[in-house]
This record gives sequence, C-alpha cells and structure tokens, in this order.
Amino acid sequence: MTEQIAEQQRVALRDLKLKNPTELLEVAEKLEIENASSLRTQEQGQIILTFGWFHLKLLMVVGISAMHGVFVGMNKKIGTEKAPKPKTLRMINEVPFVLMIVAVIAVVVQPF
Repeated sequence: MTEQIAEQQRVALRDLKLKNPTELLEVAEKLEIENASSLRTQEQGQIILTFGWFHLKLLMVVGISAMHGVFVGMNKKIGTEKAPKPKTLRMINEVPFVLMIVAVIAVVVQPF
C-alpha cells in the first residue's frame, strides 16, 4: 500500500500532459479512480459543444426543420387561390439541400 501511495506522489502533471487519452485511462484505472472511463466520455461531450463547426451544424439542422414547416404550410395552400407559383416552389426546394451541404462540409472540414 505504501508503494502505491509513493507511486501516486511521483506522478507529475507534466508527465500526464504527455500521455494520450488511452494511457491516461490506464493510469486512472491503475490508481483505482472510480468511473474513469465515464468521466472521459462526459468530458468529450462537453468539449464537442465548444466547437464552432458543431454550432453551425446545429443551426443548419434547425434551418432544415424550419423549412419543413414552411413546406407543410405551402402544401396546405396548394389548390387554393393563395398557392405559390411553380417557380417559387422550385427555388425554395433547393434551400434544404444547400443547408444540408453546408452542414456536411462543416462536419468534414471542421473549419473552426
């Protein structure tokens, strides 16, 4: 037991910074830190929320959902006097596609 305590005291922060996540998890398990793997998963979830590309992707998904609502409203108007013109329908049909392309590029390239 005293050897383990002595080993724990010898772990320096600069040594931990040089290790990759897998090695850090092994060290945590060796030191018997409870729920080390779940802590790592929680941290990853919090870290991903700080990325700008993730916010852009969420914005695009909300935009696509909003367009769905617009399309439902337009569908109800078709067959009445307030029906949108065919050219308008063709142009607005491309908006979700463009939003999807922006979201995919943001995830793949991760520009910010």
